[in-house]
Amino acid sequence: MIVEYYQNFYTPDNIVIAGFGNLNHKRLEALVEYYFGNMCGKKAVLSSGPPNLVPAQIIQSKNIEQVHICLGTSSVPQASPDIYGEYIKYHNRWWYKLTSISIN
Repeated sequence: MIVEYYQNFYTPDNIVIAGFGNLNHKRLEALVEYYFGNMCGKKAVLSSGPPNLVPAQIIQSKNIEQVHICLGTSSVPQASPDIYGEYIKYHNRWWYKLTSISIN
């Protein structure tokens, strides 16, 4: 199942590689070509139906200095052309709420 997912979605037409900061652009290009240059395939077409959602709450505690929060909500189907606008609206809404929370 994991290998099939990898083959269907970790494809050149579905990957974005970004570099920022003080880096050598030519070196980055060389590394990307070395590690990703032989990739082939095209991404699988997503189902136009809604995903099968199952409500769940999972709480894990780890001794780290980071906070990870994953929230989900209903939205348009994944194959909808409106999905990117929904992503932006959703993330902006939650980012605004999270930035007003003090985590200490």
